[in-house]
Amino acid sequence: MEDTGEPDELDLRIERARKRLDTAHADLMAAIREALGAGRGPSRIARHAGWTKEYVAKIRDGKTRA
Repeated sequence: MEDTGEPDELDLRIERARKRLDTAHADLMAAIREALGAGRGPSRIARHAGWTKEYVAKIRDGKTRA
């Protein structure tokens, strides 16, 4: 398929999916920060987030831009 520069329906679908992903990621990060602020440990949060405790610790320590 030739790229005409104009977005087609599939391009727009990708853009919509990306926006939903960004929103969900922001919600997850906010929930993780809230849990950290409430004194929850990285291991417990990681179990529910599906991430490693090391990554949650990086979020806690401000070592990730996510």
